Amino acid sequence: MGVDEFVGGTDDLEAYVLYGDEAVRLKRISSSRGHVGSNGKITIGRCHSRRGKGDLHSLEKIIVKDPITMEEDPATKGDDSTLQGDLRALEEIMINGSITVEGDVVTNGEVCGNGTLKVKNGHVIEGEDAGLSPIDLPELDFIAGGPNIWVRRKHPQRLPPGSYGKVRVMRGSALYLSSGEYFMERLRIGRGAIVRIDPSDGPITINVVKRLRIRRHGRIEKVTLNVLNDRRIWIGPHAEFEGTLIAPNSRVRFGHGSELEGAVYARKIWAGRKVRFQPHPD
Repeated sequence: MGVDEFVGGTDDLEAYVLYGDEAVRLKRISSSRGHVGSNGKITIGRCHSRRGKGDLHSLEKIIVKDPITMEEDPATKGDDSTLQGDLRALEEIMINGSITVEGDVVTNGEVCGNGTLKVKNGHVIEGEDAGLSPIDLPELDFIAGGPNIWVRRKHPQRLPPGSYGKVRVMRGSALYLSSGEYFMERLRIGRGAIVRIDPSDGPITINVVKRLRIRRHGRIEKVTLNVLNDRRIWIGPHAEFEGTLIAPNSRVRFGHGSELEGAVYARKIWAGRKVRFQPHPD
């Protein structure tokens, strides 16, 4: 479902680029688009004017923070921000910063706070049904075990589908995967390393039991990645993730300048400064 086709509430998880079961926190939206939702609260810092596009849907509250409280440059305090999309919440919408919404602001509760809200091409509707319902994240259940794989720099490696122990793609190296399903105890993608996918014979799914780490400038592409038991997933600064990440038990944190093309569904999602995200291509 494209961003422009989305109207009102939905119970379709795939309509969202980010969905957090407990919370979503966006420090800044930078040239991003896509709908963001949560069964809990959503906190947003600021978005560049006319470049943040998509709805925010919370089954609790939405908090628009003053940039200074999100550790932004003090010089940006009070700067207006524009979001092209709706704000919808079942509880209150608290505006403590300055934001322009090009869409509707709808809450079962009230719009409050000491900030500034401007609404264009829409309305502020308080005390009425925001049209949202909870969305359950997928349940995961799998195991992994087998040989450990270390991919060293200047020694790229191809790995067939199967079950493995610890898989580590070292700094600057490359791991090539083919169509099928992979099971790994742990997956670590080092600084500047890449996991390349050849989906010519069908989709590729990676199932990780314990730990996923993507270091600075690491990259993984065109994959469905399920993570079972990692409490904290780290996608490092300027790393790139292309695909769908499903981690119902994890807090996923995107470092400064990282990029997502696809979707992330997790217990909690935290996106740092200059993180850019967009949905899967149509």
